[in-house]
Amino acid sequence: MTYTVTMTSPAHHMLRKLPPPIRRHLVVQSQRLAVNPELGERLKGTMRPFLSLHTTYKGTHYRTVYEINTRLKEGEIRGAGPRENLYRKLERLNLKPLG
Repeated sequence: MTYTVTMTSPAHHMLRKLPPPIRRHLVVQSQRLAVNPELGERLKGTMRPFLSLHTTYKGTHYRTVYEINTRLKEGEIRGAGPRENLYRKLERLNLKPLG
């Protein structure tokens, strides 16, 4: 069963700030979520409604934070970027679950 994967405006903004090769890598990796939305790890604490897809590009760790809605068969990317500061950025955005 295939899911539709979309991206929020803040996630798109985060992705645009990255160099094109990294951006392409994260987009390709995110497309895997359409086939298997449970690939990521469930986050903890206030970020519990979200999952994080881990990937590495040229030795740097990147994360794609997303939310899935199994009823609508949708995955929505909420943020993407280097692991080091991504979760702090997402906390500043004060993300609320969509579903």
